[in-house]
Amino acid sequence: MAARRRREAVENAIIALANRTAAPPPNQGNSVFDRFYRHRPPTYEGTVDPVVLESWLREMEKLFTATNCPTHEMVSIGSYYLKMEADNWWSTVRESCLAEGEFGWSEFATKLKERFYPYELRWQKQEEFLSLSQGSLSIQEYTNKFTALSRFATAVVPTEAERVKRYIKKMDPKVRTHVLSSGAKTFQGAYEIALSIHASILEEEATKSGSSFGSGASFKPKLDSNCRGCGKDFHAGKNCDGFAIVCYYCKEVGHKSFKCPKNPNATTPPVATPAGSSAPFKNRIYVMTQAEANIHPDVITGTFFVNFVPAYVLFDTGATVSFVSSIFVKRLI
Repeated sequence: MAARRRREAVENAIIALANRTAAPPPNQGNSVFDRFYRHRPPTYEGTVDPVVLESWLREMEKLFTATNCPTHEMVSIGSYYLKMEADNWWSTVRESCLAEGEFGWSEFATKLKERFYPYELRWQKQEEFLSLSQGSLSIQEYTNKFTALSRFATAVVPTEAERVKRYIKKMDPKVRTHVLSSGAKTFQGAYEIALSIHASILEEEATKSGSSFGSGASFKPKLDSNCRGCGKDFHAGKNCDGFAIVCYYCKEVGHKSFKCPKNPNATTPPVATPAGSSAPFKNRIYVMTQAEANIHPDVITGTFFVNFVPAYVLFDTGATVSFVSSIFVKRLI
């Protein structure tokens, strides 16, 4: 009987020991540090570069939020990932900093910036932001630089409204006008509109040199070596019957009114139809450069919205036919 009791006691002791071995202590392997470590946080080695330091601080703060890290453990966990020069610095100031009382993550970040992000560097980055403009950059490149540098100029653009205002102000003038007229109030909204406008402008500029506009009577076509009226050799200053040509505008001999140097409305001569010919009139297209469009009094150019899509438009009061780019048509579909 006694032997049986001893055997049962031994069995119970073995079972209890096995249960204690199988069940880990509460929170073993699940501490805040362990949760944080699983995300493989970045380290900071003390590089004197504000972009590197700001990026490290931002990544650590994101991980603090993701792991639900208590505020009182942020400094001890974050400082663990300081290496080399940064770690040497922290080992010398740690005791004095923690002795200040309420020394949390924001105070830690401030001390870190004072050591590795001095005022001179902060000033340089702010000056770089103030001098930033789109220039020859694409909208995407300009936006990326603006976003990166604006972090170092919070005194210049303290609010979203100020940020949007400066972002638009420094754009290419051709883009800025349309973004301002759109009334964009958010940074993302201004960016999306600018992206669309700039893409349209680049597309028009790429095809401008080879673009043809409906200009039925605006510019001089290349003259043939033969007269279009009679088919004979070209007879400058005379009509097909051999008589001198008289200008209806200035009454002088030798040119017609549409070529008269005194006529402010002089235009390209209309296409002549050979005498006795019943061939129907055919439309003609002449190439116009941007420089010609800028100085011609009867032509207006500019970027306009067509069904909410920006388009580069040329208005010619003397044109008899209208044309539209096939590329632009695809954007409207």
